[in-house]
Order: sequence, then C-alpha cells, then structure tokens
Amino acid sequence: MSLWDNVTGVENAESNYIGKRFAYARKESKKGIRYDYLIPLLNEADLGKYAPNPPTPADAFRRACQDIPKKYVHDKETGRKYKVNMILIDESADPIVRNIQLTEIDKQNRTSTDGKLVAQIKFFRDSQSIFAYHGYEAGYEFDTCPDFVCERIQAAIERFQKERDLVSEMQIHNLVQKVLQDAGNPVNRILSTWNIPATREDLLERLLRIAERLNDYEEGIFVTDTLPVIRTPEVTNKVRADAVIYAIDRLNALYNKAKDDIASATDVEKTTHRVSGQLQSEAEKVMALIEEYEVILGEAIDEVRQAREITESKLKEFADSPEQQLRHREAKRRLKAANNKTMTEEAPEINEPVRRIKGMQAQAEVQASLAM
Repeated sequence: MSLWDNVTGVENAESNYIGKRFAYARKESKKGIRYDYLIPLLNEADLGKYAPNPPTPADAFRRACQDIPKKYVHDKETGRKYKVNMILIDESADPIVRNIQLTEIDKQNRTSTDGKLVAQIKFFRDSQSIFAYHGYEAGYEFDTCPDFVCERIQAAIERFQKERDLVSEMQIHNLVQKVLQDAGNPVNRILSTWNIPATREDLLERLLRIAERLNDYEEGIFVTDTLPVIRTPEVTNKVRADAVIYAIDRLNALYNKAKDDIASATDVEKTTHRVSGQLQSEAEKVMALIEEYEVILGEAIDEVRQAREITESKLKEFADSPEQQLRHREAKRRLKAANNKTMTEEAPEINEPVRRIKGMQAQAEVQASLAM
C-alpha cells in the first residue's frame, strides 16, 4: 500500500486545499557539512534561529573517536578475531580520558577472553590537543597494543582536525526536526512523513531550499517529496486524527518530563514554577497549530483543549502532593533496577556487527503515553 493511499483527493475547489504532505530521507554526508557553509544558507532562507551551535573541540574529539570501536578485527598474522572497545572514563574532565580495551573472540566456541587494556587517549581542552599512550606508556596495567589498534587511534587523531569545522549528523537531524515541528506535525506512526497545514507552507518551502542547496554541496544527501492534501471526508478525518494524536502525545511528554523534574528537585516550589511555565509555553504552541487546523478543516478539535486542561490540572496536583512525588521516585527506581537486572542476566551473543545505514530518517516513535 502506498503512503499516500486515502490521503490525497481530487482538487475541485480552492477551499478544499488543506496543505502539503511532506516526506524525506537523509543519508550521512561523506564529505561532512562545514559549519561555515551551513550558517549562511540558513540566514539566506530566514532560518537563522534554527542554526546549530558551532562545533566545539571536545565534540570534534568525540566524533573523531567514533570509529575506533566499530567492526570486529581479523588479525591476518594470528588468524584471530578481536573486538575493540572504548571505555569512557570521564567526559567532563580536563583532560577527557578514554581507555582502549581489546577482547579476543572465539566464534566457534562462542566465548571471549576478558578484555585487556592496550591504550589510552587523552584530549586536553586548553591546548585542544590529543595524546595517545600505547601499552605500558599508559600504565602498568596496560598490555601491548597491536598495530591495528594503533592505526585506528592515529586515524581518529587525523580525523579530529576535519571534525573541528563540521556540524554533526545529530545537529543536522535536530535542525530538520525543529523546523518541521514548527511547520506541522508528524503522521501517526510514520515519523519521517509530516502534515504541513496551508498556513505554514512557507516554512516548508524554506526548508526545501536548504535541502536543495545541501544536495548541491553533496549529491543525494537529502531526498524529499511533497504532495498536495485535498479535502475529502476520509482525508479530513485522517489529518484531524494525526493532529490530535500528535498534540496529546506532545502534552503527555511535557507532563512526564515535568514530573521527573519536580520529583528529583531539591527546591520543589522553584522547579514547579519553571516547569509549569515551560509546559504552558509549549502547550500554547500546540494549540496554535490546532487552531489553524480548525480553521482549515472547518471543525472544532475540542479534545486537545480538554487534554491541555487535564495536563495542567494534574501537574498542579502532582506538585502539591509529596506522596505522589515519592511514589514517582520509587517507580523510577524500580524501573531502573529491573532494566539493570535484565541487562546483567542476558548473555551477550557474539554476532557479526551490523553497520546501520542512515537512509530513511529513522526516528524513534513517540514514547507511549502515560494515563492522564
């Protein structure tokens, strides 16, 4: 079945036009997108407020090290198979310290050796420099560092110079998502596909100009598709349902985040004031979108107003109830303990690694809503 089945109709009057349905796929740039190239594009398209922060040297170091633990290694000299692990010691310290650990894999007997430390990498923030220590240079508890590990570390050091000028893939993802969240709402369960109401099409057009320019920079990193959405009874119901689900999920997410903040706060009154203001501000954005849909579709969407009232009422009730906050903290602790126990009890399988390809923009589905 096509994504567009039961979505587009036949345009028979201008008043029947609802907006656009937009779908996109994005793949990782091989060249890397330079920060000093992206920012002028955003400013030209009047999207400067969505500009990501400039890359910091520490972030460039983290990205440069990402490939060190990727893939298993087959040592041709010994005929053995190894897994390189990178242990994050302290990401907030100066220097940032990472230990490199090597595990030998016996695939036939489905066993592995205890990992042995073979190298250490330090990133010094002030000098913005990376130092690598191999084998006993790093300490008495470190073993001899094989050449293939040394090569990966050296590749990361060289990559660091390039990464300092680039925006990350996550920054590009967040940029696109922020623009789309202001332009419309995702289609339920198809989160790389969005409904854009006619009142907000200009924002989508500006995003499409950015995508076109990025494809000029490197061919094929953005694939986009737009179709007009025309009123039929089925289409109206579908667009309305997508808007309601999005709005209620968004309110629930805000409510759950606010509860977490209040339950863990040392100053509940101050935190309640802050998170209540955040919830009200974000709820107003949601309602602005819903009100535009009401005008376009010609019908009220009162269930979202009711959901907002319930959300704000229940948050006030939670903030005024130490008992509810205690139960919430205990539930979170039990969930964390259960997750840790599951991870400990599950025996890790030794399988060939699967490299994830970033084709269609794979975004996790909106977290299941808690009962209001």
